[in-house]
Amino acid sequence: MKKLNNILILLCSIVMAMFIGFIGTGGDVMATFIAAGVIFFGGIALSLSLTPASRRGMAFACGSISAALSLSCTVRLSGGVNPNVWIANKDDIASWTTNVSNPYIVESITMGTLKEFYKWEGKLKSTEPAVRVIKGNYDNTWEHEIKIRVFDISPAILQQIANMKDGRFVVIVENNSKGTAGNTKYDIYGLDNGLYCEAIERIPQSADDAGAWNVTLKTQEYGRETKPTSRLFITDEAATDAVIAGLV
Repeated sequence: MKKLNNILILLCSIVMAMFIGFIGTGGDVMATFIAAGVIFFGGIALSLSLTPASRRGMAFACGSISAALSLSCTVRLSGGVNPNVWIANKDDIASWTTNVSNPYIVESITMGTLKEFYKWEGKLKSTEPAVRVIKGNYDNTWEHEIKIRVFDISPAILQQIANMKDGRFVVIVENNSKGTAGNTKYDIYGLDNGLYCEAIERIPQSADDAGAWNVTLKTQEYGRETKPTSRLFITDEAATDAVIAGLV
């Protein structure tokens, strides 16, 4: 069946080439055959000249993948995250620069005047980030979520927790998995649309966290993200750490 289809395609190509040649030469029979031959064999030559990569590029559309995956025996995935996070008000971020080849990589972040990220320290497994696809009727989007425990109930932190109730935030999380030269170390949650307060709770008699604040920040259904997260990285781990240091 596949061979038959190829023969039919070949015959249709010849007929189309002759028709185009006939029109282009004003009806001259010999000129028609010559023109048809040039068109037909020129098309074959063009097709053969295309590399597999260029053919894949021509066929690329939304939802298509374009790279293979090979697992490494030396660079292995490590689960979990560092409990410390860096939090900024979404409106305090002036702009950011992405990698020219990979829009998921953020190479720098510019803050507004006198604005910064704030480091919130946790411990053990107190930080719980999550990212998931949300299926919609007309589009599929990404939901970002950060759960943090705040082991400080002082008046100063009470004020920050109260203000967080109505805010919109961007959070940088440090993965335990550093990747190659630190290229998987830092993920940015809520960069495009921000994270909103989903829940704040404190149970003073909790035996689990001794009455810490439990804060959940999450993208909202009307403003979810277009990326699974953004990755903060430039050059190597040391240069990326310097970017973080410059944000606080």
